[in-house]
Amino acid sequence: MFDIEPTMLTWGGRDPVAEEASPRPVRAVDTTATAGPLGRSTRDRRGNDPVVAGDVVAENERLRKLVKLQADLVASVAHDLRTPLTSVLGFTDMLLKRDFDPAARDRYLRIVNGEMRRFARLIDDLYDAQLIAEGRNVLSLDVFDLGHLLLEQVDLFSGQDDLHALQLELPSRPLVVEADRERIARVIANLLSNAIKYSPNGGTITVTADAHDGVVRVSVSDNGMGIPPDQQHRVFAKFFRADSSSSGIKGVGLGLSLCREIVHAHAGALGFDSAYGQGSTFWFELRDDGSPEPEPALN
Repeated sequence: MFDIEPTMLTWGGRDPVAEEASPRPVRAVDTTATAGPLGRSTRDRRGNDPVVAGDVVAENERLRKLVKLQADLVASVAHDLRTPLTSVLGFTDMLLKRDFDPAARDRYLRIVNGEMRRFARLIDDLYDAQLIAEGRNVLSLDVFDLGHLLLEQVDLFSGQDDLHALQLELPSRPLVVEADRERIARVIANLLSNAIKYSPNGGTITVTADAHDGVVRVSVSDNGMGIPPDQQHRVFAKFFRADSSSSGIKGVGLGLSLCREIVHAHAGALGFDSAYGQGSTFWFELRDDGSPEPEPALN
């Protein structure tokens, strides 16, 4: 609260004290009810303003969509959390109750490991989404060989199912970049996960990497469902899932949005090429830290 000192105002040079001492007669006011309606407040009158009413309707519709989006997100996250946990509980329960030969036991353990990694990726994606929404810097830069990281991720995903064959094509020289290794690993994992998810009938997932003109490009290609042309402009939108209604493929829809944020935070580029019914290729680019520095010009 503000403290306001009382102030005496004058009008036309008259003394307010003198005015108070000899007040002027007050004209009588007729308080008899009239036949006409009582005047409404400005707020009441605005209620029938078509512009204001339209704004209220639009705001209510926006809030309704936000509530639905929140409910859909919670349901989708719950599904994505429950699916790997259900798989892990089922396989571990089976491993505890029955004896398997070493090959079968190893296969089931690899499935459990893959499901828990999927669970961890979802948690990491949700955490990074919150950090990015708050405008916080999430990068911890280091210099490393991107080719080694690609090999690690391809090895991890190769053992997770028997329907897909993963191929990695690397150049002979190291692909040195300065980047956040953990988060670039998350970008690669998301691209591999999507390639597998959207080629449900199996097939070959090809990962290629090369460096040209000071830029390292990584591409992940599949021969799966592809993306409908009318949905391609929304691929990197948060919570968007391509053709989810007809395909039945579940997911939160955060992966590609976070990939874009992470790559852009590295001053890199991210894009894709897709033909509906034939497959997709997603790629990202980072600055090549291993390319030789240009020699200074001689005078």
